[in-house]
Amino acid sequence: MIKYLIHKIGTKTEFEGNIVIQPPNSKLAKSIFNYLINLNFIIQNRKKNIQPIYSHDFEHMFQFVKDNFEKKNHAFIIDISKKAAVDLQIIHPIIATENNLEEEIIEFGFMVSINFDNEITKLEKFKHIEYYSEFTRKIWKENIESYTLNCGTDTKKLSEVSKKVLETIYDYPYYTKFFVTIHNQGVIKNNSA
Repeated sequence: MIKYLIHKIGTKTEFEGNIVIQPPNSKLAKSIFNYLINLNFIIQNRKKNIQPIYSHDFEHMFQFVKDNFEKKNHAFIIDISKKAAVDLQIIHPIIATENNLEEEIIEFGFMVSINFDNEITKLEKFKHIEYYSEFTRKIWKENIESYTLNCGTDTKKLSEVSKKVLETIYDYPYYTKFFVTIHNQGVIKNNSA
């Protein structure tokens, strides 16, 4: 029923070869649409048995990824979200450098990745976090500003940076529960051998 309402209220659009549902223009319809999207997201994650975790548990979760993916050097993407939209991604460094062979990093590690698509207020908040000067900035052709920070295998620093970003940019309090999805992208093969 929820998916039916989302499709009824939203507008179908083609984006990069996929059909996506966009929110309507009217303020009331957009609020209802966003509510239904978030409700559907929570229901789908409960069906998948994805449990929410608190930000103070991030270090344990990152250590779990390290323990399970480092030995064979699996690439991964970790999506951290409060609602339906992904608020922060933690990625294997090769994912951030895969389009640039001169900078390609194949060693296992964690990289914080955050993008700003015309989100001036969030970008300004981000520029005031403690670790801002350590991030590398890249601008994509769609005027999307992308920032990455390679934390190597330091799960403590990764946890601290992740919490600071989420607390500062999104104003999430310390005790916020997040949905975390870990995507295994497979073993990285070293082609230089």
